[in-house]
Amino acid sequence: MANLLSVALVVEPEIDNVAVAKTDIAAGAKLSYVDSTIEVLGDVPMGHRFAIGPVAEGQNILQYGQPFGVSNGLSVGQPVTDQSMNTIIPADRPGNIDLVADPLNYLRPADIPTVDAFLRDDGGVGIRNWVAVIPTSMCSAHEALMISMQAENSIWSREAYPNVDGVTAVCHTKGCGCPDGGSITATLTMLARYMNHPNVAAALVIELGCEKTDLA
Repeated sequence: MANLLSVALVVEPEIDNVAVAKTDIAAGAKLSYVDSTIEVLGDVPMGHRFAIGPVAEGQNILQYGQPFGVSNGLSVGQPVTDQSMNTIIPADRPGNIDLVADPLNYLRPADIPTVDAFLRDDGGVGIRNWVAVIPTSMCSAHEALMISMQAENSIWSREAYPNVDGVTAVCHTKGCGCPDGGSITATLTMLARYMNHPNVAAALVIELGCEKTDLA
């Protein structure tokens, strides 16, 4: 005798009154479930349902703890079919549902936390001031990386430039040797969004001059 859960799925064991077959189950199969034995009363194809408890006529058939049909009278082990169920589900009307929400408890302005930030000219709000070194294509990515590393390691410091949080390169592998059209547009859009990010205070753009994604 197979365990029911080895061939079927019960989504909400405490609520559901049907199981979903994970494989074809033949009529007459006996399955152990909890402390009982369920005999399947008809062939159940994979993905279809059968009752794991009696569902009287007029009662809701439940899966995921939710009704998806009304029983025409289901016995334990009986397949759920168009003949054994009615797909018309009685609706709960809004007047029958207790919709009571607690009143909103707004914070006083004095209790709202704040953060030190930079209001950018375009309306963005940044909490950092980064200098971005941006190559227009993969061909100048190495140079962009070297510039950013040298700037951070030998020029920039918090003491010398307290208003700058660091220098970083936005390296990528696009922009050269690519077809016209969408790939170029996507690359330029990505780079523009890096430059326009509120945490980027300044950007140095590097190109070789022969890229399709050139500075112009």
